[in-house]
Amino acid sequence: MSRRSRHFIPRPYRALARIAEKRNWTITPTGSGHIRWRPPVGEIVITSATPGAKASVIKDRARLRKAGLEENT
Repeated sequence: MSRRSRHFIPRPYRALARIAEKRNWTITPTGSGHIRWRPPVGEIVITSATPGAKASVIKDRARLRKAGLEENT
């Protein structure tokens, strides 16, 4: 992940972004305050670029896992 790409990824998602990029996911800002996570195969997941509560981060992580992003593999 380049330094430039980290600017739009909030701290709670940075570790996931590193894992996602190693697994050929595409991560891009949408321009409307969100982040688009595109897996090689499957559905796109949109998360907030400014996560507020811890509960929203937990829900986003669950949605990314459901889309195929495994953290422990």
